[in-house]
Amino acid sequence: MLLSYILLPTTLQQAENDYVDVCSEMRDRLGLDDIITAVQRNWLRWYAHVLRKDENDWVKKCIDYEVEGVRPRGRPKILEMQL
Repeated sequence: MLLSYILLPTTLQQAENDYVDVCSEMRDRLGLDDIITAVQRNWLRWYAHVLRKDENDWVKKCIDYEVEGVRPRGRPKILEMQL
């Protein structure tokens, strides 16, 4: 019984590694990218789209917008009207 507890993390680690290997092999065979690459590519496509917009567009203005003032720390206080 004690031996199974000692070997359990090893077998779980091996099962996880096998699953990762199978997933990466399937991605390679299907010609798919991993999720991080796909998200980065979509984000860069959106960013290039925003850069091509007019200078007066509100989305393009938000890229260089800097917030004035300091936000207070912590959770906002609950007012009596909110209860």
